[in-house]
Amino acid sequence: MTDVLGRRVLVIGDGASVFVRDFICQYHGRGVRIDLISFSCCEEVPGVESQFNCRFSAGGLGKLLFLRDLYSALRRTDGVYDSVVLHFVYPFMAFFLPFLRGKSRRLISVVWGSDFYRSSFVKRVAQAMIFWASTRIVFTNPETLKDFSRGVLRPKSRLCVARFGLPVLDQIERYQENDADRSALCGFFGLPAERKIVLVGYNSSPAQRHVDIVRELRRLDSSIRNRMHLVFHLGRGGDQLKSTLRDLLAECEIAEYTILSEFYGFSDIARLRCVTDILINVQVSDQFSGSMQETLYAGGVVVAGDWLPYQELLSFGRQICLVHSLGELPAMVEQIVVSKASSHTSPGLKDYIAGVSSWSATMHHWDDALFGGAD
Repeated sequence: MTDVLGRRVLVIGDGASVFVRDFICQYHGRGVRIDLISFSCCEEVPGVESQFNCRFSAGGLGKLLFLRDLYSALRRTDGVYDSVVLHFVYPFMAFFLPFLRGKSRRLISVVWGSDFYRSSFVKRVAQAMIFWASTRIVFTNPETLKDFSRGVLRPKSRLCVARFGLPVLDQIERYQENDADRSALCGFFGLPAERKIVLVGYNSSPAQRHVDIVRELRRLDSSIRNRMHLVFHLGRGGDQLKSTLRDLLAECEIAEYTILSEFYGFSDIARLRCVTDILINVQVSDQFSGSMQETLYAGGVVVAGDWLPYQELLSFGRQICLVHSLGELPAMVEQIVVSKASSHTSPGLKDYIAGVSSWSATMHHWDDALFGGAD
């Protein structure tokens, strides 16, 4: 592993994201000095020396104020860095490329998935400027790298795959090794242990299509719905979505549901993964969802859209079930609820996920991207 002690890194992204926070935690633990420009007004992120919050706001005036704050934050960051890491390729960062070049010879653009797949033509033009200025372009899924390679001409030596490590996997392993009681794990969240726990999406983003999923699940026979308990892990905020879902669930006469509004640490997320029987993930685009991998690792079944880049998992059996459209969702969920399938992960799938998504397996890829030789 590369000696990174004393290196300096500027991270730009959403400081409230569990992936950004864990990325910072991992490098701080190895002696890297980190500054953060966060696009949310989050509390101080552990492991950061200097943090600048620039809250993004909708509307013309809000956007201008945000860009002013971002300009100020870039000017206030201290000195020169070994690398600048852009977590999520925000098109507006194209305006600030001269500042980024002045901060470091190494600009690392980390493609999260939706920033690539859901961009309009105008946004893609701005992103192309960022990609051309990047020393490394990092993907968390090889399928996304392939899609990117077809449309953006960049030297292949600058493209690489580096997955986010998943600390939750270790916590899941501890619960399972200790034969943690399902009733106790469910009780922590107030969930009924005797029902099939169905997680609808895994955050509050509209891209998770919570409303569309509920409208499809209303078509299930009541005998099937009565064996399920829907869970919406929306976290803090998203009050409008919570209100919309409550109204829709009442309209659909679905009484068995829980909305989780807390921010959970790795240990508590592992509890939720251990009790999740089914995760529904039919968002329009994705790279290689950590929540999906954690659910599979814990023994749950994932119902996913066949348009998502999960092909590398299909050889491991029936734990991942694909639907071609939302209209196929009720039949697939009914089939899983009725089946007597064991909630255990195949050893091959477990080994695969641990092999590609533990920090010990993926850290050297990040080291090479952040600190390797410039092209």
